[in-house]
Amino acid sequence: MGKDKKNKSIRKVASEDEKLRWMYLLDKNSGNVSKTAKEIDVTRVTLIRARNNFWDRYVASKGKTTDKIREIEAMKLSIDEDLRSAKSRIKEVLDSALDRAALILSDPELVKDLSNRDLIQLINVLAPYIAEKMGILGVDNNDEPVKKHTSVVQTIIQHMNNNINYDGNK
Repeated sequence: MGKDKKNKSIRKVASEDEKLRWMYLLDKNSGNVSKTAKEIDVTRVTLIRARNNFWDRYVASKGKTTDKIREIEAMKLSIDEDLRSAKSRIKEVLDSALDRAALILSDPELVKDLSNRDLIQLINVLAPYIAEKMGILGVDNNDEPVKKHTSVVQTIIQHMNNNINYDGNK
């Protein structure tokens, strides 16, 4: 009798601003309706109707829209530069910390000066980081993350045991 509600499609209602954005994308795609419709996830018919109703408004406001887009792109470039700079600084600090940790772990006298708590904290900080980097680099791809972490911790402890006579009083 009545239509099955499961098969009924739900119409999306786009705002005027959204439709003007569609016109921008349509313009950017050189008027290619099929490509633009796929990008914005609407039917070709919906986009053609929007074009018929909003294209003239889009063209009239195109200069203002283009200026706004340029402003946004300039802000994005500035943010990207800031992020690259921050990433570079973080990498420098991390590299310095890892170099210092490697120096400490490779020098038996420096390891002896660390308390048990400091050694455990050093291992707890380094092991997950190293295990993650090993995973990213594709080392031991078959191991699960927990196994990698355990393997790194065991390697660090074995390295320390091989290089020093551990004094249990620390």
